[in-house]
Amino acid sequence: MDLHAELQLLAGKRISVKTLAQESGVALRVAEARSAKEIRGAAFGHVLIAENGDPLRKLRSFDAALGEHAHIDLALLKFCYVDVKAGTDAKALFARYREALEKMQAKNPRTVFVHATVPLTTAESIRGARAGFRSGTAREGPRRRGLAATKNR
Repeated sequence: MDLHAELQLLAGKRISVKTLAQESGVALRVAEARSAKEIRGAAFGHVLIAENGDPLRKLRSFDAALGEHAHIDLALLKFCYVDVKAGTDAKALFARYREALEKMQAKNPRTVFVHATVPLTTAESIRGARAGFRSGTAREGPRRRGLAATKNR
């Protein structure tokens, strides 16, 4: 199967690492935790942090959840589309993000930080999502998401 066909299979689906692993027959342990230090052994760790709508708080919470010398192989912070609004100074936020990640990298030199874009959306897709949440037809409710890490040390 070529890349285009594989991407067509994924289009429009909500996919998690856990689902991909299960469907591929891979034994992957997903560990829900309050901080990176709670993740023991090989696992895909997931920590709920801060709340959507406050990106600077989310950065501080990500830093606190990761800590220092966490022995995490990969770490990822995902901002939500509601973290960046029309009045957000994107350049200043990006500068704060870079500064925060540089400090975290210094405290965790063996960790690879994976960078992700803010999910792209349109006003129409937001209205549709809100209508789905109100009517109960949405696939999942709003979540506070943030640190996803793998640990293999």
